[in-house]
Amino acid sequence: MSLVLEGGSAFIAKLQNVARAGPQAVMATLYQEGQNIMTVAKQNYVPVDTGALRASGFVEVPKPTARGFAMEIGFGGPSAPYAVIVHEDLTKRHPVGQAKYLEIPLRARIQGMEAVLRLRTADAIRQSFQRLGKIEVNITAGRDVNWGMPLWRS
Repeated sequence: MSLVLEGGSAFIAKLQNVARAGPQAVMATLYQEGQNIMTVAKQNYVPVDTGALRASGFVEVPKPTARGFAMEIGFGGPSAPYAVIVHEDLTKRHPVGQAKYLEIPLRARIQGMEAVLRLRTADAIRQSFQRLGKIEVNITAGRDVNWGMPLWRS
């Protein structure tokens, strides 16, 4: 008796998706955490005079590196070249906001970030393996590989 596996290339593609699920979850979580930090900084800490400094805040999409992932978050640029001076000057009193306007929310959020990354990555991998098991059942039963599969949640 021999078993002919149809849809094998789709199964292999799904296996590759499982392998990518962890890193993708880390990058998505890092980006979301960066957005959360930026929101808190803008709402509660950034000094406001003209609004240019607040508007200059940015969060870049994380990129893979040799050591893991890197993401840049910050304020400044051409519209607010004074961002570093305002951030570091502890002697200046602002009617709205304060110095260290990015560092304070970053330090507060980073406390639990490792646990959040660990949980979201494990969840993404678990979901991928659950889908993989359903694909195997569908192939064995002669159905389309995605038959009865829920949409991907990230």
